[in-house]
Amino acid sequence: MIIGNETNMDSRVPKQWHGLWYTCGNPSADECISMANGTWIDSENAYYLPVYQEKIWGWDDTKKGRDLYAQTRFVATNYKMTFDSDSGIGRFNPVMKLGTEKRHLTIELSDFWGKFVAEPTENANIFLRKTSFFGRDPAVYRLIRIVNGDGTRTPEFDSIYLKKINNPSKDGDSPYLTHLTSTQLVAVRKEE
Repeated sequence: MIIGNETNMDSRVPKQWHGLWYTCGNPSADECISMANGTWIDSENAYYLPVYQEKIWGWDDTKKGRDLYAQTRFVATNYKMTFDSDSGIGRFNPVMKLGTEKRHLTIELSDFWGKFVAEPTENANIFLRKTSFFGRDPAVYRLIRIVNGDGTRTPEFDSIYLKKINNPSKDGDSPYLTHLTSTQLVAVRKEE
């Protein structure tokens, strides 16, 4: 995966969003994310992140993960990200494109459909990701920075990420061990 930093992210994206993030407790089949290689749109004061691009979003190596990745590619899913510079809150609104490059319809899931918010905690490496649909109570999971923008591991890499990956639950979590080689996160199949 590509680690987000000043070389591959617009300077208007707060530095607190640099690095590589683990989506701890995410009910979906995506596991790690990077904010690299997005595009800043001045007229919207927003950063568009192409979820479907290689090495930006890490998907579970399961049927559910492969299906979700295929769906995001099919509709060219981007996250329209806006940031509150005072509070650090990030809003993530999914944007999908249906059709071809020449003729397509772009749809943004607005607040009417749901709220997609990440709020900072006392720990600068952990944000609470809250997602609610149609006004229901939000599903909450944690966005945990596991690698800093400079490629160094955070304390959460070992204490949370490796602990989870190397000790899968009975629910069919990843059958892979991971290790960081330079700035590349590598997964290898566990020996039985």
